This record gives sequence, structure tokens and C-alpha cells, in this order.
Amino acid sequence: MLGMILKELRADKHITQVQLAEKLNVKQSTISSWEIERTSPTLEQLGDLANIFDVTCDYLIGRTTDYGPNGELTPSYKRRMKVQNSTYTLGESLDIMQKFCEPGNVDKEKLAAFFETMHPSDFLELCNAVAAFIDSKD
Repeated sequence: MLGMILKELRADKHITQVQLAEKLNVKQSTISSWEIERTSPTLEQLGDLANIFDVTCDYLIGRTTDYGPNGELTPSYKRRMKVQNSTYTLGESLDIMQKFCEPGNVDKEKLAAFFETMHPSDFLELCNAVAAFIDSKD
């Protein structure tokens, strides 16, 4: 959970792994290891991350899912809520995905932006549906 949240926060603040590593006085590979959840930051580093991104430690470790330290919604949560509150069904999501992926017309940036708005569990559900569809064609 921390890895995904850290990556989202970096994207929200337009901070690269290298820039974050410099702020924390660690190597870029350390940030990468946190994001793929191979390793975890120390408690001190967790506090530093919370300060850098202006969120709570609870938010970073997934104990709260939506609020920064002053009770405001984080940008990544707002993006997730935009999709969760939309009226897209799974089928409509697949149709949207297909539009981005028509032969000769793959718009990877739009497709990536669409995926970034999805809550991880919704994205997993979408991936499972696509996999089931592909399996049904075999």
C-alpha cells in the first residue's frame, strides 16, 4: 500500500524518485524499493515523507484513505473519487479502454491517465474482466 501511495504522491507533486531521494538523503534505488514494496522506510523517514507530501503517516501506510493532515482531500483521492462517483459500468470502462486501443490509434497517454484515476481494486477488477474476456476467445 505504501508503495502505491508514495508513487501517487510523487506524481501529484511532480517529484521524481531522484528528487525525493535527494530530499531524504537516500539513493534513488531506495525510493524505488519502497515503491515496489521490497523494503520500507524507517519511522524517521516515514515522518519525513509525511512532511514532504503534507499528509499524515496514517495516510502513507494506508490507515486512512482520503485525508491530508488538515482534513483536506488529497489530489490522488480526488481522482479516485471522480471515477468511483462516475456512472461508468465495467462494460463502459472496457468500451473506453477499447477506444484508446483501436488498431493504429493507441493513445497510451490517455489510457494511462484513465487507469490512474481508478481505485486499485477497480483496476484489478477491470484487469480480471479483460483476462476473462481474452480467455473466452481462446
